[in-house]
Amino acid sequence: MKTRQIFLLSILLISVILFGCKKELGEFLLGNYKAYNPFKGSETLVYKHSVTDSVFMFYGDGRYSEFFQTIPYNNPNTTNYWENEFNYCSFTTQNERFSLSINMATHLSASVEMYLEYKEQVRLDTFYTKGPTFHLPLSVENFSHHLNDKFYLDSLQVFNITYKEVFADSTLFGGFSYAQRHLTPEIRPTTFYYTVNEGIIRIDFDDDSFWGLTEVILP
Repeated sequence: MKTRQIFLLSILLISVILFGCKKELGEFLLGNYKAYNPFKGSETLVYKHSVTDSVFMFYGDGRYSEFFQTIPYNNPNTTNYWENEFNYCSFTTQNERFSLSINMATHLSASVEMYLEYKEQVRLDTFYTKGPTFHLPLSVENFSHHLNDKFYLDSLQVFNITYKEVFADSTLFGGFSYAQRHLTPEIRPTTFYYTVNEGIIRIDFDDDSFWGLTEVILP
């Protein structure tokens, strides 16, 4: 659950949590958009390193929703708000060095985003995070105007497993969750590959290696 904090904070920077008696303009919740995350949050995800063949097992700690209230941009002084939803699940290695999370949220009355997050502990009190943001719904049309940072693949083979309808993004956002900003991991992610049915299927790193999904173990 820790990995949701960065994405949730980014929402709160542009949202105001209201208390007391306020007027609700309406609610825009995730509904069917939740299906873009294929996991219940209790699965175990197994990834393999492309060079060393090392295996990384990520254990899910549940899937959750939180609800928040957002004031329209064009009238920041109003007490009216939209009811929105943030949904998240994270998967962490047993030693807690690495975690992966899938987060999604609605905003106001129309916008829906999904944020994928890679998180690595580079020191006891310091975590490095990176990941792309996708606008939902995921579709070929949404990616057609991008040339380099976002792209769509009809299929992608990862360790002899063929995945269909792959959405990828190399425009990664993130940073450090604590003050030790001069520390960086030796290897940093560069591109995420995602499918609606299998989640994060591959992560490329800046040393030309990658992690590939090899198995999803059900509870």
